[in-house]
Amino acid sequence: MTAPEARVFARWRREPDPGPGFAQIPEDGACLSAFLLVTEPHEPRRVLLGQVDPSADWGRLGGLEGDRLSRAVGRWMLPSSHLLEYEGPSAAARRIADEQLGLADLAFPEPHVVSDPYARPGGAGSHWDLDCLFRAKWPEGAPVSARPWNRLEFVDPGPVPRSGFARSHDDILRFAGLLAAE
Repeated sequence: MTAPEARVFARWRREPDPGPGFAQIPEDGACLSAFLLVTEPHEPRRVLLGQVDPSADWGRLGGLEGDRLSRAVGRWMLPSSHLLEYEGPSAAARRIADEQLGLADLAFPEPHVVSDPYARPGGAGSHWDLDCLFRAKWPEGAPVSARPWNRLEFVDPGPVPRSGFARSHDDILRFAGLLAAE
């Protein structure tokens, strides 16, 4: 019988010596986010994507400010946000639906959760994203309002080049099976 593989658990705090089997928060941090994958009622390949209106308060709406916001302008994003401190993923999804889509009553099942560890270019080391993907269908007959977006529309993401997406949202579409793997 072989010895069991040692495990290292993520613990959400910094401490001088976490002890054996526990890791610190990655050097370049960790993000907890919620993404809404809203499809057209009769066209499941077309997903709701928006291009941010930089005059909207994206610092409050989704944690986008300064250079992060300016890099997103003119590129497609999913309705999304980092979770607020102590906010659960489902509460975050309801907040995003209300604030970014004007649909406080949008219904969605429990999320599909994906984990994406990587090193960001120019970052301080490893980074970890824990993403909660919520699927929903746009309510039949409901108008699509662009508030707080410059553009908000249903798009087939397949033909959109990788450079057309902001903040690696094409990766989220791949995780959800809405874009083919590269």
